[in-house]
Amino acid sequence: MTRVRCITEMGMGVDVHGRDATKAAKRAVSDAIRHSSLGFFRMLGKTANDMFVDVTIGVPDPGAVDTAAVAKEESAGACA
Repeated sequence: MTRVRCITEMGMGVDVHGRDATKAAKRAVSDAIRHSSLGFFRMLGKTANDMFVDVTIGVPDPGAVDTAAVAKEESAGACA
């Protein structure tokens, strides 16, 4: 089945004091998920487990981001 984009959401996250890029990215993902209203999934008989989430992270040093930790934040937020 072809994947179709149904929603685009942006989030922002910062870690001013710790300057931790992973923490900021996790906050941005959580922020984006909280701003999304995905009620139409239920109308289609779908759940959060049927959803694909693609994340693009914009930071000055991409190598400083633990993408596995960000992915866990994504799945935790999508299922909440």
